[in-house]
Amino acid sequence: MKLKPIAVAAVLSLSAIAASAASYDLGTLDSTGFDSTAGISGKFKLGAAIADSWSFTLDTASYVAFGAQQSFAVGSGIVNPVGVLDGYGPLTLYINPTLTQANLSWTGKLSAGTYTVNLSGISGANNTSYVTTVAAIPVPEPESYALLMAGLGVLGFVARRRQAI
Repeated sequence: MKLKPIAVAAVLSLSAIAASAASYDLGTLDSTGFDSTAGISGKFKLGAAIADSWSFTLDTASYVAFGAQQSFAVGSGIVNPVGVLDGYGPLTLYINPTLTQANLSWTGKLSAGTYTVNLSGISGANNTSYVTTVAAIPVPEPESYALLMAGLGVLGFVARRRQAI
């Protein structure tokens, strides 16, 4: 008879853990100039394991900044927040107890492609959630630099020629 309550508790615990894993798609960032997008996680129950995946796509090489931020009541934030950009390593964690915020961030240059950031932790409060943002600005092509240098060369030639006259 005592086995039934234990089995029910185990099933409920497993369903809470499974319910806290989610995949989010932030979409494709526009390659014509600066672009950013954001998303908000689902709400987590107290003690729930968080195992979320956030994906985004770049159609050209770009400088990228990814961030996840959670604001919390003192002592009730996500416990042990961890983030990893697949193939590029961990996100940097910064906790500001004065503002009661935890931030995970990563910045760097990425090639065109689809990327996934995995975030995990344990919810330290009921109804916990967090916000993510990703921003990208395309890396200029080498041809753009060559055109810029050629234009500056022409301007220099014209200025020198006028000075000689």
